[in-house]
Amino acid sequence: MKAIADGIEEHTLQTGDTKPRRREGAAESGWILMDYSGAVVHIFSASQRKFYQLEQLWKEAPIVVKIQ
Repeated sequence: MKAIADGIEEHTLQTGDTKPRRREGAAESGWILMDYSGAVVHIFSASQRKFYQLEQLWKEAPIVVKIQ
């Protein structure tokens, strides 16, 4: 999970000179959140994703990108 978050941050820096405003969580917790102001990136372990069910909470919001 940390490698995924690091890769996203590296890519956004290379393509748009953008760092997340905040980055919270850790791989050990099963959830990393990256706040880019206009977009929020959630990186979950399978168990945390099932527990929090963010898709249900935000089901009315438009999906910009969904990677499974």
